[in-house]
Amino acid sequence: MISPYTRGGHVFTERGDHSSILLFLEEWLAARGYEGLSTEDTMSDWRREHESNLVNAFDFENPDFSKPDLPVPQTPIQDDEGNMLGLYAGYCSKVYGTSCSSDEYYLPYPYGKQTEEDALYFEDGFKGVRGELTEGRYLVFESNGYALYTDGTSKQFSATPATAQHEDIHQRWVLHALEPEGTSFYITSAVNNYYVSQHSSLSISESGAETYNITYMGSSQYKLQKENGDYLNIDSNGELSFVSTPVGYNVYSVTYHS
Repeated sequence: MISPYTRGGHVFTERGDHSSILLFLEEWLAARGYEGLSTEDTMSDWRREHESNLVNAFDFENPDFSKPDLPVPQTPIQDDEGNMLGLYAGYCSKVYGTSCSSDEYYLPYPYGKQTEEDALYFEDGFKGVRGELTEGRYLVFESNGYALYTDGTSKQFSATPATAQHEDIHQRWVLHALEPEGTSFYITSAVNNYYVSQHSSLSISESGAETYNITYMGSSQYKLQKENGDYLNIDSNGELSFVSTPVGYNVYSVTYHS
């Protein structure tokens, strides 16, 4: 999942730990038709309930079999005797003055040298999202070339044309989970913190918020379902509709200074 061979640069939002690898192998063995080997009997029920099996991190329906353009690593730095130190040790010795004949190669701690700007630095940009959603990021919801939008002053939301970089703060939303693990959320606007409420309205307070069930459909697509069972869709003309059949959304995790 994290290697020079991965495709697409997506954000995977499900919770996982070391047991997720075993859960993934169980799914793989079952898909290959193995019987009696596809269940790890030492796995706790808690981990099975709470940890991802990683399957949603991949788009198996749209595989990419092209060869990746792998980076070419630098030649490792050598010490005085010709022994390779590796990039980490060699870089530290070269940049921070540690002698190459020394037995110690380490990066000094940056105490007192970091500024607030350095510590809080992040890059502007976006990544597509895969997997069941969790809290902790700004999201843009797009369908049919349009994105959910609020102007920041009225108590209404609508849809406006999506932008190429997904950077418009008026199209940016935040999820608030209603249970530790689940798909039910309150949704607030990043521009004014108003809550998505009944139909296409927004509420200043949480008391007026409507619960949305946001579930992963696969292939990087999501559906947004209201409390009454209807789905919030954006049609091909950019109009909101609330109907019984879902239309998939592409969701982008975004970080912008503006």
